[in-house]
Amino acid sequence: MRATWATLLLALRSVGASYSFLTWGDYGTGSALQKDNAAQINAWCKTPGACSMVVGLADNFYNGPLSTSDPRWVTQFQNMYTFDAPFYTSMGNHDYAGSVEAQEAFTGDARWHARMNYTLTVPEADLTIVFIDSPRACPSYMTAPYGDCNINCMLQLANISSRGGGVSCTAATAVPCWESHLAWLNATLAAATTKWKFVAGHHPITDEHMPLMAPSLGAHGVQAYLAGHVHNLQHAVATKSTPKPVNYFISGAGAFGSVAELQAAAGGLGSGRTHLPRSVTLPGEAAPAFEGNGPGFLSITLDGDTARAAFVLYNGTVAYSTKFSA
Repeated sequence: MRATWATLLLALRSVGASYSFLTWGDYGTGSALQKDNAAQINAWCKTPGACSMVVGLADNFYNGPLSTSDPRWVTQFQNMYTFDAPFYTSMGNHDYAGSVEAQEAFTGDARWHARMNYTLTVPEADLTIVFIDSPRACPSYMTAPYGDCNINCMLQLANISSRGGGVSCTAATAVPCWESHLAWLNATLAAATTKWKFVAGHHPITDEHMPLMAPSLGAHGVQAYLAGHVHNLQHAVATKSTPKPVNYFISGAGAFGSVAELQAAAGGLGSGRTHLPRSVTLPGEAAPAFEGNGPGFLSITLDGDTARAAFVLYNGTVAYSTKFSA
């Protein structure tokens, strides 16, 4: 389905009690493509109620910032995004290549909220979003210079300084480390009493040890998992998940288009990167319902027992829309 963003907004906002938010990841490049997408996001958010909050899907910065005073806070966040909405995010593999401590400690913009494993409750939307530190499931990203896999800090409840030392994150130790994640995730989802339950993390469910999380999503009635990392826009439905299907959305095109666009764009990342646009097929399931290139973002509106989701491109075109139930 293709339409103008204005038409879609009218449809999404037809019922006054609905709640809309945006989500995207993989945006911290400072490139021309990021600027184009940011301009459309800023325009979208000018419509009242269209952008009550933003859920970041990480890779907030590519290999930075290194401190809370890094000038990239101004050039790549504050000046780039002018919307007036809180911005909640966790961390991606490229964030670990910089200083995740700086991202957690940054207070220079009241919109910015960055942590690792945490829970966001939105009472007006009857919504719980659980943010999970997905790089811990992927040992290929947790080697130097990205970080380590200290079991004592897997739940991210201890002081961030405790991350030094501990168990090195290798293929052999990643599973027990990730099991600590899953214990926290299961307990958190079990305690959530909201109608809507979403989980957000940087990596898709298919990456490395991430499939270990899939049974938890189905068992606790999670309606959607939001991810980035793969630099395009995708929607797939795990129809075999129990007790109900889980929607998997990838919105990893905050600063990325097709491979050809990336090669041509000034400041774009080259084709040698391993997480350029690619199809992500859920094991044992049908092909994705949608796959397309960005730059773009995902708009989600919760309205009673129905959620409407739409991928919006940097030029304002709605590339795809769908709906699913609570």
